[in-house]
Amino acid sequence: MSSERHGHFNPWDESQAQQTRQATHVAEAAPEDTEMHGIHSNPWDESQVQQTQQAAGQQQVVGAATMADAQMSKTARKRQYVEMDESDGPTHDACTKLRIVEVDRSLELRSIARNEKRACEYSFKRSKDMHNKLRAMEEARRYNEQCLHEFQSQQEIMLARQSEMESDIQEKLQAEVEARRHTELHLQEVLNIQEKLREEAEAHKRSELALQEVQKQYEAQLAIQREKYPQPPSLRSQKLKHRGISTRTRLICTPIEEDECPDPNPVEPFQSSVPSSDQMDNVDQEMVRLMETAIKHLLFQKNGGDTKMGKIGGIFGAQNENIRMKAGVSSTEHQVSLTAVRALYKHVFDVQQDEDFIAHQTVPAEQVFHFKDGENGPNPGDLHFDMRHGPETPWNTEVIEILFTKLKEMDVEKNWGLPDKDDYLKTLLRAKYKRARLSWKDVQPRLTEMNVQETLDEVDNHVMAKKDVALRYARKKKRRVDKFDRRKTIVNLMVDVGETAGSPDVEHWRWLESVLEKLGKDGMSSEDSSDEGIGESITRVCRPRVMKWRRDIEQELNIIDNQCNLDSDLFANKGPRPILRLQSPQNGASTRKAVAGLPQSFYDDKWFYKQTDHYKQRHLKVSKEKFQCGSAIINYQQHLLFDWENWDIRNATEMRKHAEAWQAAASSSERDVIFKACGVRWSVFWILPYWDPVRQLVVDSMHCILEGLAQYHARKVLGLTTASALTKPEVHPAFTFDFKTVDDADTKMTKKEIKHVMEIHKLLEAPIEGGNDNITVGNSIHILQERLMQKNMEPLKFVGASLGCGLREDRSRPHRKRMCKADWVTELLRWRQGMPLVTTQEQPLKIATPEVMQHVRRTIKDTVTPSWVRSVPYNFGDAAAGHLKADEWCTLFTVYLPLALIGLWGEGTSHASPDEAAQLRRVLDHTMALVSAVILACKRTMTAERAHAYRAYIKTWVGELQEIHPEAVQRPNNHMAFHIYEFIQLFGPVRSWWCFPFECLIGQLQQLPMNHKFGELEGCLLKSFLKAAKLRRWLARPDCPPAIKECKVLFDKAYASQHDGYHWDAGLASQGNISPALISAPMDLQHLVKKKVTLHAYLKLGRVTFARSSTHLGDSLIYFYADGIQSLGPVPGCIKYIFEVDSISSFTVQRQLPFRGGSVNPFQYYPHFPADLYSAELSPNLEVVKVEWVMCHFARVVLTSEFVAILSLSLVRYTSI
Repeated sequence: MSSERHGHFNPWDESQAQQTRQATHVAEAAPEDTEMHGIHSNPWDESQVQQTQQAAGQQQVVGAATMADAQMSKTARKRQYVEMDESDGPTHDACTKLRIVEVDRSLELRSIARNEKRACEYSFKRSKDMHNKLRAMEEARRYNEQCLHEFQSQQEIMLARQSEMESDIQEKLQAEVEARRHTELHLQEVLNIQEKLREEAEAHKRSELALQEVQKQYEAQLAIQREKYPQPPSLRSQKLKHRGISTRTRLICTPIEEDECPDPNPVEPFQSSVPSSDQMDNVDQEMVRLMETAIKHLLFQKNGGDTKMGKIGGIFGAQNENIRMKAGVSSTEHQVSLTAVRALYKHVFDVQQDEDFIAHQTVPAEQVFHFKDGENGPNPGDLHFDMRHGPETPWNTEVIEILFTKLKEMDVEKNWGLPDKDDYLKTLLRAKYKRARLSWKDVQPRLTEMNVQETLDEVDNHVMAKKDVALRYARKKKRRVDKFDRRKTIVNLMVDVGETAGSPDVEHWRWLESVLEKLGKDGMSSEDSSDEGIGESITRVCRPRVMKWRRDIEQELNIIDNQCNLDSDLFANKGPRPILRLQSPQNGASTRKAVAGLPQSFYDDKWFYKQTDHYKQRHLKVSKEKFQCGSAIINYQQHLLFDWENWDIRNATEMRKHAEAWQAAASSSERDVIFKACGVRWSVFWILPYWDPVRQLVVDSMHCILEGLAQYHARKVLGLTTASALTKPEVHPAFTFDFKTVDDADTKMTKKEIKHVMEIHKLLEAPIEGGNDNITVGNSIHILQERLMQKNMEPLKFVGASLGCGLREDRSRPHRKRMCKADWVTELLRWRQGMPLVTTQEQPLKIATPEVMQHVRRTIKDTVTPSWVRSVPYNFGDAAAGHLKADEWCTLFTVYLPLALIGLWGEGTSHASPDEAAQLRRVLDHTMALVSAVILACKRTMTAERAHAYRAYIKTWVGELQEIHPEAVQRPNNHMAFHIYEFIQLFGPVRSWWCFPFECLIGQLQQLPMNHKFGELEGCLLKSFLKAAKLRRWLARPDCPPAIKECKVLFDKAYASQHDGYHWDAGLASQGNISPALISAPMDLQHLVKKKVTLHAYLKLGRVTFARSSTHLGDSLIYFYADGIQSLGPVPGCIKYIFEVDSISSFTVQRQLPFRGGSVNPFQYYPHFPADLYSAELSPNLEVVKVEWVMCHFARVVLTSEFVAILSLSLVRYTSI
């Protein structure tokens, strides 16, 4: 503007303007530079972005102030520029520059102030951070000090414990040192005692030597005496008894030859070093006196004088009986004599019983030694036995004579009426003395193993031990006697009640009575009682000892014991009652000998054959009476099994006790024993106080009948399996022999040779065919010889040596010193010919053979059945067939198996022999009883007559099971099948309450895909179920698109149930059209239908399909009512056409022609198996049958080319007739 005014260019002005513009640019850019500087120009803490953001607010305020200052400076400069233009002079320019410098200075000062402010804020923040760090360091220091304090305290505790442990160890070491010191002292004492014993032994030896010197002197003195007397005593030639009590006893004891009398000329006492009698008796007399006093005090005051020895008494009781029989005295006279003898001993010796003789003062030995006939003999007023010897010595014989004299005097005085037999009475007196002497000998001191005489305490111990044994034996005997008396009382009462009431089981009780009478009191087993259990479930039980000699008849005897609890109203509450008896092989074995004189059937077979012939003849004395121990009780048990009229409801309290005892058992074997005896196991339901299984449990018919009875009968009883059919028939051995077995640890034979030994045993026990035909027997022996020759030499030699073969002298070949293989075989054959050739038992008949299995499978394959009948695998019986389901067992027993077995074994079939035919017919009748029961139980409708018939068939099957098949066992299912009758009466047909629906649900759940992760499995199943339910609901909605609805057909085919043989849904008929258009009827149908018809291949009614024979033969076989008249009964026929006229469907049927032959109908004997014989041909005539005239389908199987068997399947009929 100034250039235009002055007309020339002013460079200074241009430079001033440029400077002004730069200053203005700096002023305008100051806020942005200030802001950027505030964010990024902090050289001390550029990384602390968070702190910079906190100061952003303050920096924005400073930036705004700077921008205001710059704007003011710009306005002032413009004003200055205007003034300078107006003045147009240098002074104005200088002022302008000055002002610009001042503005720049102020801006610089402001920038410095801002930087200082930022520095102060940063310093403040740094100081605050340092303060926080110092505080954290202080806290860390305090924490470290606390940890250090705790560590020091723990260290102090550890040091204290260490010091305590050191002190304890020091004390233990001191105690060990002290104990070692005591041990050393004790050892030193033992050594001192041993030294003393050694010295005493040496002194004893010296005394023995001195005694020998004395004896030599005594013998020398005797030699001098022999020269003076004509008959010197021959003491040197007599054997002396050494009782080991004293030196005096050895010198002057009575010789062993007790029957000889002592020398009538006694030896005079010599005057040398032989001690006098007074000196010899001092010590012994004092010892005897003290011993007798102590023992008498112990036995009479401590134990009340009850020292009866039951076992000894029993032995001497038998001896007294033998004395009576030898003397020929009656029992009454014998009892009078025994009473008189006891009274005499009581009068003379003041004793009540034999044990009182332990305090009897025996006569001194010296007095016995110097005894002469009539001189220095027993004093009749003060009699004393020589208890050291028997009754045959002269002294004791004289005492017996004196007692006999006194017995005669007392007989006259008291008028006893003793028999006039002196020898008999003297024998009783001697027997009484023998018993008294045994009691006296029991309390005499004996020599121990150290050759030291027993002390009084040791004498007391062995006397009391013997007494305890005798008392224990007496208690066991008393319990056996009580048990026998209790059982005898129960049996007698049951026999009387049975005879009075006319009970059918009275014969069984009589048989049990005969068993008790033959066994007697000694045939009862001993028992050990104990308290077993845990906590409150402690139960008193008895464990009978195992009697190895007796046949196992505990089951029979338990019937008697259980009857006491069952009929508690018949038996008194007093007296011993039977408690829980636990039979187990682990119980202790009885040591009593076998009862003699019993029939052989009472003895265990294995035990009996192990006994020698000498033992059997001399001790057992087996009775020749024939007595059956098993068959009668089996019949009785079966009678109890199905005698529902006499069943008693079990008590829940008793069952709870047995369950608690089962839970508290210590081992599985004890639990098995309790369950076998009581039939109860522990269950968690027993925790409930109101639990009563008798009232709150229901027997499932599916598992009990189909998977229980049916499966067991087919697989186990009849053996209808491939494995059973291929096994060889079992042959009973001709005899049973207890061969010696090979000890693996003490033999050099190989495993093959040991196996040969077992095979040789079986060959020798095998029956030899032929009977009385010598030729056949010879051939069988020759075959046996060839088989034995195939065995090795060592096994033949082992078996022959164990049988005592090879010991006979072969005189025909004396040059033979060693037996070869043929010799051993010859000896074994000779031994075999001496044994029974054949068994007396009847050989079992093999039921399941390959031919039987083939016939059953052919029947399953050839039988024509409707499509809704679930078939059974054609390879039934093979392992590849797998396990049959309950539905398949039902089909097998109601359709296939009875048709097959009746065709094999029924009336009119041919067999190898009449006996085999009769036996197989009996097996068939027994099987058909179970088949009939299964058919009745599976009926859709139930009546009282059907329920009674079901129970009758079950009774027949259970009752004849073990009679026809001895190897079969009575299982719990057999008993539970009877209870189904009660539930049928309560709930009706079993189809309404059996477990088939639950099993089907389980099967569907098993088919669901899952990941096998338990815990998530339930959630997956629930989600899948909900998804499927929602999908079905959505497909069923009316607004569902048609294209989606077509998928429902695919879903139904893929997931719908393919078979349901136990539900019959009547619904609308759906027809499969062959010719939807109306056509003329076929030629053979035109005479029945005049109109045009629509032909169909099949007709569905619910889940049942009817088809023509050309489409499905099984669905075309129907039972129908001719002309709809039900009173005439249904007739079988085959559908040829299915036609429709005026929207009404009908069948055209050919009847099955009746059988006109002369053969016997084998199905007529089984009324509840709805099968019959018909001709194999169909009627050529056709007849129209309406759909509502049809009763059911039937199954058909061709028996021969002439006739077929037809079985009605009304079991699952869909209409009620």
